[in-house]
Amino acid sequence: MRTKYTFPSGLVLVAVLTFLFSFVPFPDAGAAMLTSAPVPLIALPYDDPTRIEAPPIISVQGTIQTLSAVITVNYLPSGATGQFGDPCLAWPAGAQDAFSYAASIWSTQISSSVPIVIEACWTNMGSPYILGHGGGNYALLSRAPYGYSFYPDALANALSGADGNGGSPEIAVAFNSAFNWYFGTTGSPPSGYYDFASVVLHEIGHGLGFAGSMNFDNGNPSDGTECDGINGDGCWGWSGYPALFDRFADNGSGQGLINTAFFLNPSAALGAQLTSNNVYFDGPNADAANTANGSGPVKLYAPGAWSAGSSYAHLDYATFSGTENALMVYAIPSQTVRHSPGPVTLCLLKDLGWTVPATCDTIDLSSHANSFGYGGGTGTVGTLNGGCCDWTAVSNDSWLHVTSGSSGKGIGVVGYSVDPYAGAVQRTGTLTIAGITYTVTQAGLPPVAGFSFTPLAAGGVPHNVFFSDTSTGAATWLWDFGDGGTSNLQNPAHTYTAVGTGSYSVSLTVSNPSGTDVVSHTVSVSSCGSQPVMTMPAGVPNSGLQAAYSVTSNNAIIEMQAVTLTGPFDMSRSVSVTLEGGYDCEYSADRIDTVLNGLVTIEGDASLVMDGIIIQ
Repeated sequence: MRTKYTFPSGLVLVAVLTFLFSFVPFPDAGAAMLTSAPVPLIALPYDDPTRIEAPPIISVQGTIQTLSAVITVNYLPSGATGQFGDPCLAWPAGAQDAFSYAASIWSTQISSSVPIVIEACWTNMGSPYILGHGGGNYALLSRAPYGYSFYPDALANALSGADGNGGSPEIAVAFNSAFNWYFGTTGSPPSGYYDFASVVLHEIGHGLGFAGSMNFDNGNPSDGTECDGINGDGCWGWSGYPALFDRFADNGSGQGLINTAFFLNPSAALGAQLTSNNVYFDGPNADAANTANGSGPVKLYAPGAWSAGSSYAHLDYATFSGTENALMVYAIPSQTVRHSPGPVTLCLLKDLGWTVPATCDTIDLSSHANSFGYGGGTGTVGTLNGGCCDWTAVSNDSWLHVTSGSSGKGIGVVGYSVDPYAGAVQRTGTLTIAGITYTVTQAGLPPVAGFSFTPLAAGGVPHNVFFSDTSTGAATWLWDFGDGGTSNLQNPAHTYTAVGTGSYSVSLTVSNPSGTDVVSHTVSVSSCGSQPVMTMPAGVPNSGLQAAYSVTSNNAIIEMQAVTLTGPFDMSRSVSVTLEGGYDCEYSADRIDTVLNGLVTIEGDASLVMDGIIIQ
């Protein structure tokens, strides 16, 4: 059978394709095995620096996700012939490294216990449009719920757990040496260069099952019989059985294209559908991942003019180009980098039967918590790469807001913001993303230390000072009174007992979960002690004592001055005498420390020493 490729300029490339049938047992059922037609990727002749990064391997509950498949590449040497008839050339430097990089991406996105072998050929295709082509070998299997269908060998092996195709390659690909290729894996291609890893990823995707058996007859016998030789007829199937991919193909009204109640095989009615720009892949997982288009059936590339190899076997270009799902559109510009399958393609493969990361039962987050300061801020959290299920993101606290990505399917990023916080104690809030709790903690304001104290004047021993905390945001207090004394009360009193005039540096350290602050003030203390603070020496004229002394009542005030007593100071009856003045410390009546009862007699010249005494 011969299949014609038609390209945008009207250029036609004819490639000879052979379906190989060998009836051999497969672990699930004895069935025919064949090689499909290769599916090309077309070069668009302009630069577009759009970049889609490789999907990360995301941590799941503290462990690394271990979905994996071993992919082995057989690089055909110069002089060999590829599976699709391509004459192979020597591989250029760097090409195999870029190929291995692309294969390693796929190896983390699907799961298979059976190694997948890829035959790879470097060739000159003689075309300025085809970057490469590839496809899979297929086995006819009967598996519920579909009955007999042609499964790609790589998937058939993964489902059965055994190599049912005898060690032959499951996938065959070839790449056109005639282009300017960029073999890097992290940088950006120069102008006019095509990213090789992106093209390899694309062609491997076809070999994993992103292709069907639909065909369109152009009525040209020289090109071989695509269907029945009648121009405009569409058809499907190999040996009367559909490819597994075909079982999910619908039109926009939900009518299955292989349902002969709607469209005979072959028929003009089917041909009209295949060129209607109205063909969809309708699988539950792919539909769920198609969030940008209402989570409905996934539109396939079905232009009004059938383009062999491109029509039906790709995502719709207008719908998906420039999005995270662009890998499997039919063409790629120079400079464009597409290093991720995207959720739609991964979930489409899941509909076919592949195990891909993060089904609805295992979706998780790239992290589970974050912390912020009192000033607030913004953050993002990714849902687990590759999932095919719905998820939503909601905040459970008024100060925590979801700002983007409030819902999605599969791969996604949730943006959120945290309000500023004026409290002193750390607070905790949560987001619920895909049913999983994401915790956000926020520190409070750090404290600001401050205090006042009374009395500010000096006093006698013991000298009591009362301290008042004026700090903000404090949760703990530590006072250092400067004389070795400390306290952790908020508003303490402290007694200074040292005699004399002194200055004490008093510090207050306050703390809360957000920080610590310290403030210091100088407290001056002039204390009257138990030693004399004034004497009245002999020989000084008596000028004030007698004038101030009175016993006409039961209370008398003696103003202590430097005077000489010339006669007896005799209290013959009980009176109250208050001593004021003459001290370094000015005692008032409420600061009396000592009370004496009895008779005090001073005769002749003498010195009188008083220290805040009431004489009764």
